[in-house]
Amino acid sequence: MAFRYKRLYRKVTRSIGRNVGLVTTETGQSSDIMNIRRTVPDHLMRRKEQAMSKMLSSVSKQAHAELASWQAEFSPLVEKALSAEAARTVLSELPTEFSRLLERMPDPGPQMRAFSVGGAIYIALYLVLHRQGMSAAQVWPICDAATRQRFAKMSKLTKWLLSWTMFSAPWRFLTKRLAAQSKQSPVGGWEVDYLPAQPGQFDYGVTYRRCAIAQLAHDVGAQDFAPYICQSDIIGSEVFGWGLARSKTIAQGDSHCDFRFRKGAPTDVKVKLPVIS
Repeated sequence: MAFRYKRLYRKVTRSIGRNVGLVTTETGQSSDIMNIRRTVPDHLMRRKEQAMSKMLSSVSKQAHAELASWQAEFSPLVEKALSAEAARTVLSELPTEFSRLLERMPDPGPQMRAFSVGGAIYIALYLVLHRQGMSAAQVWPICDAATRQRFAKMSKLTKWLLSWTMFSAPWRFLTKRLAAQSKQSPVGGWEVDYLPAQPGQFDYGVTYRRCAIAQLAHDVGAQDFAPYICQSDIIGSEVFGWGLARSKTIAQGDSHCDFRFRKGAPTDVKVKLPVIS
């Protein structure tokens, strides 16, 4: 599915210029499209806008399908934490809140999309539960349990693929390219450095200079919840054998996030405040 979006993205961006991205304004229009409107004939502009709109619509549908699959995990946990009426309110408001967040969040492309969408899902749930009086510390256990349940339901083949992909040559190549691109301009809100292998220390590393999820949380008043979202990486590392070592994250007040991956190694993530018991 991701490759289909990637082909469409390349086709569209080739036709309207190398620097056209997917950052949208609050009106839903591409900022790049608005910038080049004056230099492109109207009939070509309409075709380009239609192609971009079609792609953004497809991405939105994919994101909402992801949310729907998460709701199966969230529902019983929310119903357990709240009254029946409050739970119904939360679950009915969640898709609308998620849509609002997607409008604010630039699409980073296929490689980072799952991370951005996953972060937006967590933030959307926090916002609707916070309106019911729940704190970040109370909301995160719901997200944690839902994430673990979701991963537990994956087949062995899916888990193996997610483990293999993280250390594969294609993934590393894409990460290097992402790092190079983000040096020119953040890609969907992400800015990263790629670190090659250090024998005996890690297989490769990624340093995040800008985090789209932390920024989104800050923008919508969910900054207290952002540090908790970082804990989802611990779950992923434990389940998929990523051997993640990390001592800093932007959401926890540091200048960057220092991800270091070593296949099969123990997960070693330093958690600052808030501490989750």
